[in-house]
Amino acid sequence: MKDWVKDFVGMLLILLDSRQLRRIWDASAASAVTVFEQKPLREITAITFLLPELVGFGGGTTSILKLGTELAKMGKRVRFLTIAGESNPVRLREMAEQLYPAVQGDFCGISGVGDMGGDVGIATSWETAYFLLRYQEYFRLGGYFIQDFEAGFYPLSHRFWLAYRTYQLGLVNIALGEWIPAVIRRFDSSLTVDSVTFPADLRAYPIQAPRVYDPAQPLVLAVYLKRSFRRGGALVWDSLRAAKEAFGDKIEIEVYGLLPFRMRLPFGINLGKLTAIQLRALYSRAHVGVVASFSNVSLVPFEMLASGLPVIDFDGASTEAFFARDEMMFSGLSPHEFVASLHRIIDAPTSMAPLVRKAQQQLDGRSWENSARQFIEVLERCRRVDTPG
Repeated sequence: MKDWVKDFVGMLLILLDSRQLRRIWDASAASAVTVFEQKPLREITAITFLLPELVGFGGGTTSILKLGTELAKMGKRVRFLTIAGESNPVRLREMAEQLYPAVQGDFCGISGVGDMGGDVGIATSWETAYFLLRYQEYFRLGGYFIQDFEAGFYPLSHRFWLAYRTYQLGLVNIALGEWIPAVIRRFDSSLTVDSVTFPADLRAYPIQAPRVYDPAQPLVLAVYLKRSFRRGGALVWDSLRAAKEAFGDKIEIEVYGLLPFRMRLPFGINLGKLTAIQLRALYSRAHVGVVASFSNVSLVPFEMLASGLPVIDFDGASTEAFFARDEMMFSGLSPHEFVASLHRIIDAPTSMAPLVRKAQQQLDGRSWENSARQFIEVLERCRRVDTPG
């Protein structure tokens, strides 16, 4: 590529980055303080979640909606406030119900923060943490529901440090699962980061008996493939291609999680985005699940294990904080090592059942109801109870 083309592309990337960050600069400039001032609060009755925006098939957004719904069931008044995108309350509810039909709570855009403020404001991403800082006058207690180590989404740069700094804004840091606090403390061991149990939706994916693979039939792989680095896009892609070359018709690969259109794959079938009903059908005909979890674990391996599938993740994955190596398979970081993992299943299919049964024991007690209860317990513990002013 010629130098002038590289310079032109580089300038476009700078301008795009500048445009995306402008709202962060605006929020920071409008705030006269650099940390959230936790104020006295007699009782937690209302909780407002600040969301970046509502998007279709958003796993992180769905988790926020589920957590908020469980808090609403506990008698809290729950609100969801978006800082960008759609702001019409009716349309926001329609979009939320597409993600989670049972959602409970009220909705509005950032312009309604005065009406949607209350006892507790909860940031749900690094961008919304700065908005919570900007609008802290409307909240008495500020929290941060950390679903991933978002600083790790970026190379070592201004974006990395902007994201990392949000853990130091004086908010009550509550991480989803055990992996995130350990990662954050690698950079600053003095930070306080509480956590709630990473849930599993056992109502949608009830525990099933371990899947028995018949060597006379093709081994069916259910693969969660995303294009992002943190979900191992290229590693999973090349591993699947190597597996198809090695096993041919002995395996069938069904992939989901890519963009909705049905792009043809050189090694299997692209199912696109799937609903919960479609996922259950896929898991019921598969023999093994494949996922890459190089940032915080998703719900996917829990769903696969609950459905009776042995699961293959990769060395260094966050799932190592949740499952031992006699509960889940971990492939090395190369296609030929992934092929070796499949050989282990094909050559000794009965060896998978004990592994799955032991992993399923880790699912006991994991629910959004329990995680919501832990979430409110952390907020209650951090609440200032001295009499207001």
